[in-house]
Amino acid sequence: MTRERKIGILAALGGIAAGIALLTGLPQAQADELADLRVNQQLLQQRLDQLAQAAAVPPAASLLRGSFPRSILIPGTDTSLSIGGFIDETLDYWLTGGPANGNQTTTVGSTGQLPSVPLDIHGQTVPGYPTPGNVVPVNVQHSRGHVFSQSPRESRLRIETRTPSAWGPVGTVMEFDFAGTNANSGNNLLHVSDNLIPRLRLAYATIGGLLVGQAYGNTVDLAANPEVLDFGGPVGEWGANRIPQVRYTFSTPFGTSIAVSAETPDTDIVTPSGLFEQDSNINCANYSCSGTTALPLGVNPAKNTAPDLTAVFELTRPWGHFRLQGVMRNLDFQDGHFISREYIGFGGGFAGNLKPGWFGWSKDNFQFQAEAGKGLGHYINDSANAALATNYTASPATLAAARNILVKPITAFGAAVGYQHWWTPEIRSTLAVGIEHDDISSQLIGPVESTAANKELFTTHANLIWSPVSFIDVGLEYVFGHRVAVANLKGDENVVISKFRVRF
Repeated sequence: MTRERKIGILAALGGIAAGIALLTGLPQAQADELADLRVNQQLLQQRLDQLAQAAAVPPAASLLRGSFPRSILIPGTDTSLSIGGFIDETLDYWLTGGPANGNQTTTVGSTGQLPSVPLDIHGQTVPGYPTPGNVVPVNVQHSRGHVFSQSPRESRLRIETRTPSAWGPVGTVMEFDFAGTNANSGNNLLHVSDNLIPRLRLAYATIGGLLVGQAYGNTVDLAANPEVLDFGGPVGEWGANRIPQVRYTFSTPFGTSIAVSAETPDTDIVTPSGLFEQDSNINCANYSCSGTTALPLGVNPAKNTAPDLTAVFELTRPWGHFRLQGVMRNLDFQDGHFISREYIGFGGGFAGNLKPGWFGWSKDNFQFQAEAGKGLGHYINDSANAALATNYTASPATLAAARNILVKPITAFGAAVGYQHWWTPEIRSTLAVGIEHDDISSQLIGPVESTAANKELFTTHANLIWSPVSFIDVGLEYVFGHRVAVANLKGDENVVISKFRVRF
């Protein structure tokens, strides 16, 4: 019964009581009965006043309701706050191609184990390899199968706010997970307590079409990424995944938009001594140096001189969306003495999703993306690729020696497709395939690094996910990853992933 109906009924009761009071004014009415009726009438009137006051005051829930879904209004401010995320427990079982001993990981695909999966080496030769007969040493890790890993490191916390202003709503997003632990941040994490370290994922602010801070790269299309349980994901997806940037999005007619961004540069170079970036340690003591016989460079030749520039045109329709996008990079190679060279990296491609709606399957979804270019580097989402290849191993001592240093932008392409089918409203599956190819000259990077740097990566993901309630996911996934090094040595991983996730 509504509050208005209750008030009307009580008002009617009050009127009836008043009428009874008048009617009972007959001579035979007793004085005590009249007094009782007057008291009842006063009580009814007080109740009516209370209900009228309550009707004028919003309920507490309305007072706390924020300006966007699942948010509350912070008392004493105009700021709406939302806190969300999920608790995640991931279990990985490598049938083959398991990671080497060290801090455990649950990341399997393009940004995880795959780029460095152990190679199948059994007597192959690589011309110029510094061993008798050019025989590559047997990789004792290749047969490393039956490796189990389990961790909540993918659990996530997200804080979002929105505040009205004269310029429109001002929004902020800050997000953390616990997947940042690496070999330099601690050992024996599981001996007493799994002391995982928080990692900043997102930290950005928005006002109108302007975005400033660390967010998903402008070319990253989350709606085009297949839903997989693997934290690393398929190869061939657009990057850079999460990057500091300044972006502006223009709304254009007919359901379209244009977004441009200036993103933090990262000149990435593969050398005979391994992979280096502008912020790499030059002594190869850190995890980013992949060469097996790495030598100190003396000077890190990677230099950032200007932001990466990206542009995205997007069309959105009820059937899905489609994007055309591109990137241009300024790649500097300098030793501070004899070498000062500048290269332009560039590339483009597309991404999107399509809801075909065939056979009455209204929730089925087809995702696709592809990209190609020269000097793309981490704009193809891979933790071990690069934009430039060079034979540089140390800062040259003379100008004549500097002329022998060769540097070439790497031609690369990638693609990923996925199809998601809903078996029931609670059960769904995704099949995803990805490929990435990098043209790197073995003559530039040398025979040793040719066994570490990758020419091609390939992944297949297939899963089954059950959501018994809307905020819980329980899933099982099979991942096959294939790696081809520049020296044409190959390695595979076969992994089974299980996941339990509760969102809040």
